[in-house]
Amino acid sequence: MLVGAVGDIHAPLYLERFVQALGILKEGPDLFLFAGDITERGHIGLYAKVVEAVRSRFGCPVFACLGNTEYDEHSGEVRSTGVELLQEEARVLEDSGGRKILIVGSRGVLDSPTIWQRTHIPGVETLYAERSRKLKELLSQEADVKILLTHYATTYRTLEGERPEIYPSLGTRSFEEFFRNNRVISIHAHAHLGKPEARIGPTRIFNVSLPLRGCVTLLRV
Repeated sequence: MLVGAVGDIHAPLYLERFVQALGILKEGPDLFLFAGDITERGHIGLYAKVVEAVRSRFGCPVFACLGNTEYDEHSGEVRSTGVELLQEEARVLEDSGGRKILIVGSRGVLDSPTIWQRTHIPGVETLYAERSRKLKELLSQEADVKILLTHYATTYRTLEGERPEIYPSLGTRSFEEFFRNNRVISIHAHAHLGKPEARIGPTRIFNVSLPLRGCVTLLRV
């Protein structure tokens, strides 16, 4: 199965770059994943345009998680585009070879919530601890391939290039022990200046931020 993944399009900011990146793909993906921040704040209406750019070229299923520029109240609008939006949820697909593909999606977890989050989300630290636990529980289901789709980074290793003092507000280390003992494909965005890829035990982590890579990431799983 060929998976296409991208985050941080921030439409309209990088929308043209994204469309160009789609245009140079030599092979169509069997599954497409949006890792959040698909639109800039205040531009959620452009989400449909981004999705249409994919659907006009490929007939594959499209899954997404929310980013920090897409709010929970935008969930209905995102779903109205036909995207399968995952919010601490799991879905199972079967590929052409009969393999069971588990996709778990969430905005993700921060080790240090932002000032805005501390101010506007009561008990945000508890929320993140529970979210981390829930995602690991979902990933513990039996499957041939397990994909974790988040906006926030799932390890500090793909944050190298960003300022170290802000790592805790870009992602989390809370999955690293889980990754050492489980085979997962972790896909995230959010770190525009980070590192494209890292590995922890049998788990591979991919930072698919469009400003970082300049392209749609293709993964053969």
